[in-house]
Amino acid sequence: MGWVYQIGIRYRLGKLPQTYVLDPSIQDLAGDREIPHLYSQDKQQLCLFYPRHDEWNETMWLSASVALIAIR
Repeated sequence: MGWVYQIGIRYRLGKLPQTYVLDPSIQDLAGDREIPHLYSQDKQQLCLFYPRHDEWNETMWLSASVALIAIR
């Protein structure tokens, strides 16, 4: 069985959702390696879609879009 992750999604109307792994620390799991699929290694915000490609918009339910992508 794999790891169990706790994620957090921060969303403000009119902005893009921001998704983070809250637990376990992905930095601790990665050690000295660079973590893939992050917008920034410092902020550790997950890159789940390309905003420039309009893969997400405010008409989509977070629970049916961003959250589902994050748990895959």
